[in-house]
Amino acid sequence: MRKYPRIVSLILIFALLFTTIPVADFREAFAFDPNDFTVTKVTIRKDFDSAQVQTGMHITITGKNLSGAKVLAISSGIPIDLGKPAIDSDGVLYFEFKTSSQWEKLKDITGIMVEGKEIPLGNKGQMPTITSVTPKVKAEVDTLVIKGADFKLVEDNSDEFTVKYGRGVSYKEIDKSLFDDINTDDINTVEISQPSGELGLQHINIERRFATAKVEFGGNKNRVDIEILYVYNGQFRLIKDLDISSDIEMYPNRGIPGSRVYFTGTTLGDYDVYFLKDVDGIDTYKTTNRGQNPTYQPGKIVSGTKEPDILTVEVPNISAGEYFVVLTNKVGSGNPAELVTRERVHSEKFTVIQGARSATIDTVQPNQGPDSGSRVTITGRYLGSLNIDDLKLGSYTVNLIETDEGELEIQYSFPEESEELEIQYSFPEESEEESTYRNAKITSLVKKVKVIIGNQARVLATSQFSPDIDRLEVEIPPIDIGNEPVKDVVVETTTTIITEDGKSNEKTYTFTERAELPKGYTFISSRVKPEVGYTVPDEIHVVKKDGTDDEYVIPQDLLIGIYGKNFTVYRYVYNEQTRASFPIVSFGDIELNKNKKDSIQLYVMDDNGNIMDGTPGNETGSKILAVIPAETVVPKEYIDTNVPVIVTNPVRNSSSPGLSSEDSVMVRFTLVKEDKIPVIESVTPDVVTVDGGETVTIKGSNFLQDVKVLIDGREVSGVTREGDGKTLTFKAPPGREGTTQLQVINPGGGIAIREFNYVKTYTDPKIADFSPKNGNTGTLVLVKGDNFLSPDPTSTALTTSEIYKLVGTRILLQNRDINEYNVNQNTH
Repeated sequence: MRKYPRIVSLILIFALLFTTIPVADFREAFAFDPNDFTVTKVTIRKDFDSAQVQTGMHITITGKNLSGAKVLAISSGIPIDLGKPAIDSDGVLYFEFKTSSQWEKLKDITGIMVEGKEIPLGNKGQMPTITSVTPKVKAEVDTLVIKGADFKLVEDNSDEFTVKYGRGVSYKEIDKSLFDDINTDDINTVEISQPSGELGLQHINIERRFATAKVEFGGNKNRVDIEILYVYNGQFRLIKDLDISSDIEMYPNRGIPGSRVYFTGTTLGDYDVYFLKDVDGIDTYKTTNRGQNPTYQPGKIVSGTKEPDILTVEVPNISAGEYFVVLTNKVGSGNPAELVTRERVHSEKFTVIQGARSATIDTVQPNQGPDSGSRVTITGRYLGSLNIDDLKLGSYTVNLIETDEGELEIQYSFPEESEELEIQYSFPEESEEESTYRNAKITSLVKKVKVIIGNQARVLATSQFSPDIDRLEVEIPPIDIGNEPVKDVVVETTTTIITEDGKSNEKTYTFTERAELPKGYTFISSRVKPEVGYTVPDEIHVVKKDGTDDEYVIPQDLLIGIYGKNFTVYRYVYNEQTRASFPIVSFGDIELNKNKKDSIQLYVMDDNGNIMDGTPGNETGSKILAVIPAETVVPKEYIDTNVPVIVTNPVRNSSSPGLSSEDSVMVRFTLVKEDKIPVIESVTPDVVTVDGGETVTIKGSNFLQDVKVLIDGREVSGVTREGDGKTLTFKAPPGREGTTQLQVINPGGGIAIREFNYVKTYTDPKIADFSPKNGNTGTLVLVKGDNFLSPDPTSTALTTSEIYKLVGTRILLQNRDINEYNVNQNTH
């Protein structure tokens, strides 16, 4: 009983395997039946390329039960085995022939034989052939001319022939009556006036259709439809004009591959640009001759007037020579040869030159400067000197103007309405060696040079030109740089040559060229807006002026630190003198202006404490240290009132005030009661190293709770106050070399000020021994050690720190100098 399920399983498996085997594999086992087949249609097709050269041939036989049938072609009376078909099915046999030798054997087919049954074509296998076609035709305007041979076949058998042109599924039939009047010479011509249709690359099809006499196939007789097709691919382009304005200008008209070309006009668009050797349609549109990286910028509306549109492309990598420039519809990633349908040939040709002959910019010195204007030197090649091919210069002289004697002169002229540099070359009439261009005598040669750096700059007459290097001296005008300080440096040149032949016929040649140094110049803003974050201190102690009841002054020189960013100092030359311009600090109407009063103490510093001196790289800081002079009058209305702190930067290359900070930061002028004012008796030590770290002790009185210590405009951290309010101690913070202020500030604004000094440590002093080990006041002590500094007689002695250089190494006992020195600058 168990074997029955197993047998059933085997049967099912066999059935599944059987269904996976292709039916065709079984069909091949069955032979072709010569008594049961029919042929209903034979198609013979030949394909040709745009040069009318054959590229392929196909024969298709349509009918019933054809699979496996043997097919021969009768050509010049010789049967030719067509071999195995590319498609072998009951309904269709399809043969493809790919070689010229196969085409040659089958060029004169008079019949097709299927399994011995001949399908006669007779002489109807003859077809007209095309030898040339007008390559480009403007739709509904031009005349399409088709030339070839045996066009009379169309006239004599008009009911069998169809001739049409088109693309895709859109074809136009050519009126067969045009084939009635065929030229009797070897070349036949058909002209189609004002052809229309779908624009683009057009194909031409010549089709011949007829039916044979009845042929017997397996006991049945039927006619066979014959179709002969000659397909001429890509024969001509049907185009229309590009809908753009007629004022399109191109600049430059010569350059190297990769250089940029600019088109401007009232009405432009996002188009493709092609560089062609011929515009009659012989040189076809290809991606290799299309301008690269196109960009389109519509013209802006400025004051109600539209600026020109701008289209920019890069010259493709094509060989040197002269090219037509054609603007066309946008093709994108498609095949330009098929998809260009609209075009506009520019009136001016473009000359592609070798890189060694192109105008180039090497350097711009300096490569940055203020937006208020400056002078630079541009160096390069062929910026002013000549680089025109076919230009042969004989004897000539170079001067500034073209004289009446016709001498060659270089004129650097600056018309009132132009900032271009004009170079004129004049040729002596009596020159032994004639100067020519394209073998014609030169009568005039003028070269103009224009420089654009943001705006158009002025090219100066001090410029120099030579075959080796050109130097353009350029004056850059003021510019509003906005948010784009980096600009391209552009030199545009226009060379105009006028020649005449022996018949006094003049001809003018104009060459435009553009040299560009991308991002070659950086404008530095001359107007920088400062930002104030906070001030130290933020309360300013004032007192009543002696002998008055309502007048108030600052009692002593007060150092104040202003913190923020973009505080600028500039150096510039005026009347051959170097000057510096500083920020102006204002507390309401109280102004500290070092630009007007040189005695004002004001420094701009960066985050590292370096003082900005206005030289390049040292112009902008984040901190201002300023001293409000003693006896500065404070308006009565400011007392116990918050007043805005305003910083106004100077304009670059000028002492004129520029942009100011916002008025969001305040200081308070405070009239402090006597019992709130701290008193400093001593600061020990009052000279420390710039590295800091020394323990500093302040002795005095009235140091209130929450007292603050400031040094050089910055609060000191870690201050310890003794409970009696008479002693403050702290570790000296790092500082800048020189004399500054130490300030003790009580809550409420009461302030006491002492001088404090930072000095650099040039050596690492070491004490080896000293003697005696004890003594009284006045005892002479001898200290031995290493790296002690001798007095420095070169010291200016203008500040305390400089005075201590005169002293040299000092000895301290319990943070007090064991010697006494007179450090009064007026009596030392």
